[in-house]
Amino acid sequence: ITAFRNLFFLRTFSYAFGCAGLRVGYGVGSEDMIEALNISKSPYNLPSISQAIAGFVLEEQDYYIANVSNMIMNRELLYKELTGLEWLKAVYPSKANFILIKTSDEDTSQIESYLESQGILVRAYGTVGRLANCIRISVGTKQENISIIEALKRYNHK
Repeated sequence: ITAFRNLFFLRTFSYAFGCAGLRVGYGVGSEDMIEALNISKSPYNLPSISQAIAGFVLEEQDYYIANVSNMIMNRELLYKELTGLEWLKAVYPSKANFILIKTSDEDTSQIESYLESQGILVRAYGTVGRLANCIRISVGTKQENISIIEALKRYNHK
């Protein structure tokens, strides 16, 4: 930031801190960049409850940093197990808190319904567009990840 005065970093608390619903984040930049941003922003930054929760998260960041490490470990386990399901068309590598899989045209909605019947919610993207036949699986706890893997192994794919 000191070398490039026009550089501005934006970060969110969404994934690492589990605050996606709060829409909390922060920006770091030169004083000039912050002044320029302040000219165009709304008069109120965040609701007071969002500010309070963000403050709490920052005070307890050691706990959240440990959660991130745990999530990364669980994501790697989930990815490894999903790649072992040969009937999946693709399992995409991820640096996020979810893994995207690609299924066949016939399977996408059926897999979503099947998993829901097993008490597992995922996000299917339908059969049209760039994410056609893809399903987003959120990384959970080790036990939650084992549950989805076991359910997918039981799934009667074509």
